[in-house]
Amino acid sequence: MTASNNDNDKTQTHVILTKGTMVSHYRIVKKIGAGGMGEVYLAEDTKLNRKVALKFLPSHLCQDEDCRKRFTREAQAAAGLDHPNIAGIHEVGEYNGRPFFSMQVVEGQSLREVVAGKDLPIERIIEIVIQVCEGLQAAHDKEIIHRDIKPSNILIDSHGRVRIVDFGLAAVGGSEHLTKTGSTLGTIGYMSPEQVRGQEVDHRSDLFSLGVVLYELITKQNPFKRDSEAATLAAVSQDNPEPLTRYKADISDGLQRAVSKLLEKDASLRYQTAAGLVSDLKALTRDQMPVADRPPVDWWNRYVVVGAVIVCLIVAVYWLLPRTDEKAPQVQPDRVMLAVLPFENLGDLEDEYFADAITDEITSRLGIINGLGVISRTSTMLYKNTDKNLPEIAVELGVDYVLEGTIYWDRRSKPSRVRIIPQLIAASDNTHAWADQYDRTLTDIFAVQADIAAQIVNALDIVLLEGEAWTLGFEPTGNIVAYDFYLRGIDHLSEGYEEADLLFAVEMFGQAISLDPGFALAYVALSQTHTSLCFLSVSAEEHSKRAKEAIDRALQLAPDMPDAHLTLGYYYNMVQQDFELAMQEFEIASKSLANHSDLYSMTAFVQMRQGEWEESLANYHKAVQLDPRSVSKNIDVAVAYAYLQRYSEAEVFIDRSISLNPAQSYLYWQKLS
Repeated sequence: MTASNNDNDKTQTHVILTKGTMVSHYRIVKKIGAGGMGEVYLAEDTKLNRKVALKFLPSHLCQDEDCRKRFTREAQAAAGLDHPNIAGIHEVGEYNGRPFFSMQVVEGQSLREVVAGKDLPIERIIEIVIQVCEGLQAAHDKEIIHRDIKPSNILIDSHGRVRIVDFGLAAVGGSEHLTKTGSTLGTIGYMSPEQVRGQEVDHRSDLFSLGVVLYELITKQNPFKRDSEAATLAAVSQDNPEPLTRYKADISDGLQRAVSKLLEKDASLRYQTAAGLVSDLKALTRDQMPVADRPPVDWWNRYVVVGAVIVCLIVAVYWLLPRTDEKAPQVQPDRVMLAVLPFENLGDLEDEYFADAITDEITSRLGIINGLGVISRTSTMLYKNTDKNLPEIAVELGVDYVLEGTIYWDRRSKPSRVRIIPQLIAASDNTHAWADQYDRTLTDIFAVQADIAAQIVNALDIVLLEGEAWTLGFEPTGNIVAYDFYLRGIDHLSEGYEEADLLFAVEMFGQAISLDPGFALAYVALSQTHTSLCFLSVSAEEHSKRAKEAIDRALQLAPDMPDAHLTLGYYYNMVQQDFELAMQEFEIASKSLANHSDLYSMTAFVQMRQGEWEESLANYHKAVQLDPRSVSKNIDVAVAYAYLQRYSEAEVFIDRSISLNPAQSYLYWQKLS
């Protein structure tokens, strides 16, 4: 059949496409889908030599020129969306008078196909919905409404990532809509009450449709599906869905509340943003997790027992020295404060170390930024698997923003891939300041870490100082296997201060160095570990020698690395007890490590030994500000106040230490003394 050129001929939009048909510069391969909203064809882009999907709009939607112009305008706006959870639109065009758009081909299955005949775990359902929300939030931020959220428009790609498709049918806020008032665009059973009534819709309509999808994923039932289309439309407007527990046991009250709020008939009572739903679902996920048996301790603070003994000796020596009654230095945050919570491991249990270590690496990159205050890992790791919500955590840590996220390491893909989904949340109103998704090969892990840090700096409007931008992009090694050994060693350093943990870390760092002899950061960590072993092993002299050799090698490879100077200062302080040399190294490190709580505490410890009480107290306060949940650092402040005979202030920090770890009997003895 030959298409007519007569503009009044409505049959010209009934396009028959076969294999090999050229649509502009696209060659049709095959038809891959059809439905009430049009037909989809797999095609080859002959210009760019890539596969695309061509979506042709139903002829009844765009019979006149004005309608086609509106569609083109709206689809072009949707083409401007760039988000990992949205399948991108490449181009908008017409073929024989019928509008179409080309979009990214997603290798995978629709959500409807994924769940057909099987139940998904609640955790996976929540993960999928969170990713849908992230895509919707990106669209809604640009005033683009999807209008047809349903399982077949949500694809799961081969890496498990969610992609929303068909944004070409969207309506853009503030513009003339594709469908006029009184008409409907959407799919029966997933439309919002506003759509059913033919009213103007906004982004909250998409959230209602997502509520239907979430209900269906959990129960395997559409909440409004009836025997006829008319009855289904009436149910959307009038009926309340059955409780989730009718179809599935062990549904939490929080999940039921979230679904009910999504399916409110009145849009003003619904979730007002997709980001708000994400926050609730993340909190719900944490509520379902078991509380960790014991909190981890970072590698600088594993010496609490040794430190307590040293502190007691110093107290005895200096107890009769002159004291002052000056007020405590008040440390007021003069910069934005951020906490990086432990990223959740979505992979195998054996990859837990990887998620924790990557969290630590992101924290370290952010820690070099002078305009940002970053809470120490010691305090943030206490919230791993916590049942506390983000506002509570933010108050306890004294922060303005919280960064959280998930990590999935797909070892089965070749090459192996890592998916990281970070989310920056404002503590004041629990809203998202920034979020993204990274799906990269493992070899790109440093670029991902650097980009996350850079995006946070941009979201918080922080000006980087000279050299900070370069440091953010620092790649410690070109050997990804060596980096994996390094991460395993770092993870064991955080497990505690038992000799066995430290010796295992030494082995891991040794493996990393054997694979990459130029891996300066691994030499730094190796030196730190040997210095720690000086206090726990009978081979103290041997560990002292190896600690110095390792840090000397690190400084040969990277003379300006601040972590190397910090570690050398730590060695001079704890092993050689050369306080002058220690302070010189700490001074060098301080130029780039404004957020290193242990730098402040170690500097304060040396100052205390030198009799500089007020300077020591000020630095101990800075350490606590950056590590507020550390028992040892709160004890340090208490001891400093005791030196100055300011006992009421010392008691405040003793009580805080007891509240953080009430099982430690020596804290009560410290209070009595």
